[in-house]
Amino acid sequence: MSIISWDPKARDQLSDIYVRITREERDELVRAVSEVENHLHDHRQFAGEQRTKYGRVYIHPLLVVFFTVFPNVPIRIVGVRANRPFRPRPRT
Repeated sequence: MSIISWDPKARDQLSDIYVRITREERDELVRAVSEVENHLHDHRQFAGEQRTKYGRVYIHPLLVVFFTVFPNVPIRIVGVRANRPFRPRPRT
């Protein structure tokens, strides 16, 4: 099992997504983050992930997660972006 470490920049990116979406979408986002972390915890070989010169990319239906892996250290999530546009928040 792997240990997940979130880079502060990735946490900020996730927070930016969170504040721009509706309450219902926030519930979806929380579930998506949990699914991503569970996948990274349980799959040392990261089947299905893509590699870039910046590290690795895990694509979830709602999120794209950029991460790095080094032997004997935690998996570091270094970036997050929405994988699909969330609906804009209604203006009041």
